[in-house]
Amino acid sequence: MRSAPPPSPTPWRHQGLRDVQIPLSEHAKVVTLPPQDEDPPADSWAVLAGWGHRFTSGSIMKNLQRVDILVYSDEDCKAAHGSKVSPAYHVCSVVPERCKGHCNGDSGGPLVADGKQIS
Repeated sequence: MRSAPPPSPTPWRHQGLRDVQIPLSEHAKVVTLPPQDEDPPADSWAVLAGWGHRFTSGSIMKNLQRVDILVYSDEDCKAAHGSKVSPAYHVCSVVPERCKGHCNGDSGGPLVADGKQIS
């Protein structure tokens, strides 16, 4: 695996590139991109993946991590978070498994639902 860190990492700018040679299999598949304005349906399951930190102050992971998340409707998201999030820019979800979710370093990673990358 080759990595290229971001040019000037900050807490808000931490995306980098990873070049991973993985043969396609049952567990590693190509995903398609949806049309620009297509959102995942409410109450659907999606998979969030990344190499981000396991804990806020920890180091990044050596192996790709994943977690299943449940997508909220825009209405449920607004009811739960008010004006803190915008459905135009955010996919609102919940992680049923306690102490799991995205963390620093996961930004820009894939969010996949029904075989399509949605974020």
